[in-house]
Amino acid sequence: MFTRPIDNEEYYKILGVSRTATEKEIKRAYRKLALKFHPDKNKGDKEAQEKFQKISEAYEVLHDPEKRTQYDKFGKNTTRMNHGQSRTPFDIFEQFFGQSQSNFGGRTHTQVQPTYMNLSVSLEQLYTGVTKKFKISRKRICKECNGLGGPEHAIQVCMQCKGTGKRKIVREIGPGMIQQMIQPCRACNGQGKLVHPDLCCDVCGGLKTVDEEKICTVEIKPGTEHGSSIKLYREGNEEPGKIPGDIVFKVQQKKHALFKRDGANLHIRREISLIDALDEYKFVITHLDKRTLYIKTAPGDVLQPNAVRFIPNQGMPLSHAPQQNGHLVIHYAIQFPKRLTEKERENLRKVLPNKTDIREPQHAFVFTTKVMRNHNSRPQSHQSNEQNCRQQ
Repeated sequence: MFTRPIDNEEYYKILGVSRTATEKEIKRAYRKLALKFHPDKNKGDKEAQEKFQKISEAYEVLHDPEKRTQYDKFGKNTTRMNHGQSRTPFDIFEQFFGQSQSNFGGRTHTQVQPTYMNLSVSLEQLYTGVTKKFKISRKRICKECNGLGGPEHAIQVCMQCKGTGKRKIVREIGPGMIQQMIQPCRACNGQGKLVHPDLCCDVCGGLKTVDEEKICTVEIKPGTEHGSSIKLYREGNEEPGKIPGDIVFKVQQKKHALFKRDGANLHIRREISLIDALDEYKFVITHLDKRTLYIKTAPGDVLQPNAVRFIPNQGMPLSHAPQQNGHLVIHYAIQFPKRLTEKERENLRKVLPNKTDIREPQHAFVFTTKVMRNHNSRPQSHQSNEQNCRQQ
């Protein structure tokens, strides 16, 4: 039988380290290569972007001892499967160098604040996966003036902040007590420079950015969980001198009429009769991918009150292992008959012979139970209780 060779060398070659490299050596290699091939430093270079992707993928595996061991034993494909929805290359880069900052040649560029949006998704779509398109409005650098707000000769230093982009605010908060705060200058929006009002850009009006509509495509993978985030990198608002912001979609799962989700498990509730609990019970449901499931209890399986049974691998896909699923969990609520005739009771005694039968003792107080209509009702008086019993 032909056995496919295990691919467990590529990641080491990508980072340029040996298979015995230490964690420190792996981090040093990643730092050097990530800074060299980062897309912000190689705009328009698709080859550099692909290289950056591979560098990030290799580092994500090799810097984690558990993933590295798995990769060394089973190779690249198995490691990928157990990643599930891995972090993007930008996630890894930002965590390594500092959140929402890029550092090239000692210069630090802050990133524009992300734009957050809720993404309402049905349970069916989370089960099968779906691709959605949205029209969004964002601010982008004005191409007419290249984000300057006007011609270069019209740009002047802001007199409010003296070109610093910041202003010191001093206020009295009590007798003999003052508070000093540093805030961005409102006059120049923290830029330190202004465009002469008479020479502002005709397109952006000196604001340096313009509103733009864009169609965004969001891929929701099978097994994506409620509350998880899907990030579109550098697709949000732009500001001069900053890295474009991200768009972050927050997955909001809609309520389902039949299924209740708990992680990778799906739960359903079935109300059944007493005979169904004692004998083999069968029912049909339509699953989230439109399959018809014919479900039955095992022969001889007597369902006790609040019984729980499950069907393996019929729950939600596992986000970290798309080829596997959680369980379909069935909760049975047994509906007992409210009353039985004497004939029905006689038949039951024949089928169920182990009935408890205690003879009435002499001189005993005999009580017959009653249905309590209101569990919060106050008990009857001692005199009325005595009317419900008799002494032999």
